[in-house]
Amino acid sequence: MGGWWNGAFNPEIDLIGADRSPSPTGVIFAGSIKWLGTRFDRHDLAELTRGVASVPGFAPHETALAVMSLADIEHILADTVDLVRNAADVLSAWS
Repeated sequence: MGGWWNGAFNPEIDLIGADRSPSPTGVIFAGSIKWLGTRFDRHDLAELTRGVASVPGFAPHETALAVMSLADIEHILADTVDLVRNAADVLSAWS
């Protein structure tokens, strides 16, 4: 698990889960971390969707989309992404 970006840092994908390291052959999930006081919204989803298309090994409709957000996500997006975690979820992983 890690992040991915190209040489220009555009796009920069916060979360990448791959099948093995150091040379993965497939991406299991790709996602975004939004640790601000606003919800993850459809604009953030559009940016994520555009960005993940550049990730080697990303397969549309096969690779899961993940979102971690301090302020949660717009409810309309809940069916669009495969994994949603909020601050409490992330912090509970450390206890």
